[in-house]
Amino acid sequence: MRRFAVLVVLAAAAALLPAAPALAAAPTAAADCPSSGGVRVPPAPTTTSDFTIRGKGWGHGVGMSQYGALGAARLGCSAKQILRTYFRGVTIAPRAQPRYVRIGLTFDSPVSNVASARSIDATAGAIPWQLCASGRCQRVATQPQGSRWQVRIGPKGGYGLWEGDQRRWHGGDNVALLRAVLTTSGSASRIISIPANGHSYKWGVLEFDSYVTDGTGRAYLNLAIRSIERYLRGLSEMPSSWEPAALRAQAIVGRAYAMDRRVNLGLRENCRCHLWDSPTDQHYTGWDKESEGLDATYGRRWVAAVDDTAGRIMRDPAGDIAVGYYSSSHGGASESSAFTWGGEVSYLRSVDDSNWEMHSGNPNRSWNLGISDLALGRKFGVGRATSVTLPSPRGRGGRVGRVEAGYGGVVIQGVRGRVVVSGSSFKSVLGLRSTLFNVVPRDA
Repeated sequence: MRRFAVLVVLAAAAALLPAAPALAAAPTAAADCPSSGGVRVPPAPTTTSDFTIRGKGWGHGVGMSQYGALGAARLGCSAKQILRTYFRGVTIAPRAQPRYVRIGLTFDSPVSNVASARSIDATAGAIPWQLCASGRCQRVATQPQGSRWQVRIGPKGGYGLWEGDQRRWHGGDNVALLRAVLTTSGSASRIISIPANGHSYKWGVLEFDSYVTDGTGRAYLNLAIRSIERYLRGLSEMPSSWEPAALRAQAIVGRAYAMDRRVNLGLRENCRCHLWDSPTDQHYTGWDKESEGLDATYGRRWVAAVDDTAGRIMRDPAGDIAVGYYSSSHGGASESSAFTWGGEVSYLRSVDDSNWEMHSGNPNRSWNLGISDLALGRKFGVGRATSVTLPSPRGRGGRVGRVEAGYGGVVIQGVRGRVVVSGSSFKSVLGLRSTLFNVVPRDA
């Protein structure tokens, strides 16, 4: 997501959304979209532990709540009404798109697409392999349907294509790209799968981009897709069984986020990509999303939402791209970008979405965690914890902020000392779902 000051913001927490088991029921009829807020979201109960952390929502809490969008859609709100509630002052309008977008395919880390070898399965069609250098590409091999080949990177950055212990081709160097050409407009369907991440890909070109470090050849692995619309077909950030209006809202914010990364930030040196396929940017699963369900029943619902909103993004009052930040749920209130990341953005302000939240069926609307005084104190190095306080001020949505930004944070007092940490640090150490929480002692 966009950088505010020196902090790189990790994006959508929506990979945490559970897949819905069946198609959603039709939304209730409504002449107008009901108010997003104005109701109480009840907290989770306390536990029998020494301390109970009672929280609400899941994710960073900025921009659109995906469960809030679901609740709004169930109440009869349109995608436009949903987005203009969460992103104040934006307009929904088309914008010219770049010709391609490059996606970093991650494996062992959400921010690494580097490997020295990688297996590729040809699951549909014969896959042409090309070597590209100096702006020219030449076919060097064709992988038969049903076969598994492995790409190996040599110590000087050259490439080898292997089937078992048989080398099918080798060549190139660390200034050339090795590419597998997948389905393009008008071509026969060509689909590959990558065993290392368990996903299948239909659109675009799979690229190995090699380099040499410490005498070892490695390569960045990216998927270059001809359009952001094709990229969005594989965006796996919301269950495809959800209401159409929620899916359309997700398609528009996902498009706006991808456009911002592609247009405003450009190619990243650490991956030679525009977007990661992980929730660090947006969770992308390629053909798996588009073909989801028996006879692609669910996949077609998502693709319809992408097609219904084709080309449309959010624009801020100046006409620029309004970045589509979102997370799983806000617990009844979103937070401003200024509070969360330290950068003021006119359309990212605190929004009361408690009414929509209460109609969403969100299993993480409220949650709790019980912890002993000994365990809590040990995690923060203060011995047995005797008290936990959350001094004012907090965010407008109720979240616990950063002390260095002028917020109260979390004060943990123990028999061996006292520490003050930010809400995000407290969340990280204890594995909480959000920074919207209170801490209740057992004897309260």
